[in-house]
Amino acid sequence: MEENQRAPLSKRALFSYIVIALGFTWACWIPSLLWAKQADYVLPTLQANYSQRKAIWIMGLIWAVWHYPFTIYVTLASFDPASGIPAAAQ
Repeated sequence: MEENQRAPLSKRALFSYIVIALGFTWACWIPSLLWAKQADYVLPTLQANYSQRKAIWIMGLIWAVWHYPFTIYVTLASFDPASGIPAAAQ
C-alpha cells in the first residue's frame, strides 16, 4: 500500500461509526422534538394566564433553568486552572 492511501475500514469499524452517528443524531433531535411538544402545551396555557410577551419570557426562563446545569458542567470540565480561563474561550 502506498503512503498516501488509507487502509479500508473493517465491517466492525464501519458499523461502529454508523451506530455512533445515529446515536448522536438521536441524542440531538429527540430533546428538540420533546421541547417542541412540551411548548405546544405550555405556551398556550401560559398565554391564557399572561400576556404573550410575559409567557414567552417565562418559557425562556424555563429553558434557561433546564440548560444551566449542563452549561456550568461543560465550563467547569474544560476549565484550565493554570490560566484561569475555560478551554473553550482560549
